[in-house]
Amino acid sequence: MTFEQVIEKFPGRLTKTDRRIIDELLTNPREGALLSLPEIANRADAHPTSAVRLAQKLGYSGYPELRSQLQSEMLDVLPPAERVRARLAHMEGPSILSALVESEIAALQDLPRKISQDDIETAARAIIRARRIYVFGRNHAATLKQLLTLRLQRSGYLATAIDKHGKELADELIDLRETDLVIGFAFTKPPEGLEDLLRYTQNAGALSMIVSDYTGATLRPNPDILLAASRGERGESQSLTVPLAVCNTLILEISRLDDGKSLTSLEKLNELEETFAK
Repeated sequence: MTFEQVIEKFPGRLTKTDRRIIDELLTNPREGALLSLPEIANRADAHPTSAVRLAQKLGYSGYPELRSQLQSEMLDVLPPAERVRARLAHMEGPSILSALVESEIAALQDLPRKISQDDIETAARAIIRARRIYVFGRNHAATLKQLLTLRLQRSGYLATAIDKHGKELADELIDLRETDLVIGFAFTKPPEGLEDLLRYTQNAGALSMIVSDYTGATLRPNPDILLAASRGERGESQSLTVPLAVCNTLILEISRLDDGKSLTSLEKLNELEETFAK
């Protein structure tokens, strides 16, 4: 298993300190794999023993074994940032725009290595089977939440956008059933209310799906379906291009698998638009 998979499958609790250490290791794996124990502790504003305890908690003999695995993974695939730097080195007078485009391309090229076709099919079938779909997203993810909700509705699915937390979230989930699906977005760190939402979804017997970056592996409880891919290395633009591509892929996969339901709904939508346009 990769380090991210180890974190994802770890059944226990991760403290705030644990998460800071994981954040430092995963936001830039090439750099994180080279950090010594004192360096990772300093970066994460933690005591060195905290990093040792985290490593042992995850099943490693100590921090050196954890770092050794990260180094092995680092050598397997050249990180997107390195590919970007290599391409930019051959460009004359690189601009912010060209650097951004190169970064986006690199992140998108890395996407199929993180999320497989089987992962996409599993997620799409969960959406197709769901009685109702709740889509949760806050902050930057609010845009993706609205877009995915709209596209699901247009494809003929009962989808509802939610973004509340605390007591206000109760009003939006009062009708949640075992046959429902909750989809959430989590980038950089879990948004307020998401883990409470996952916990309630699990207790209600409904399915949960998270679209995320490295943060997804730290969520507790674990979502039933996790679609996690890097949005770029530290120092690059952490844009929404990659999760948007995931959402677009899900919509297309749903259309391929739902025996014409999506296409029929879209045709009806077109007829309605023509009617109301008169």
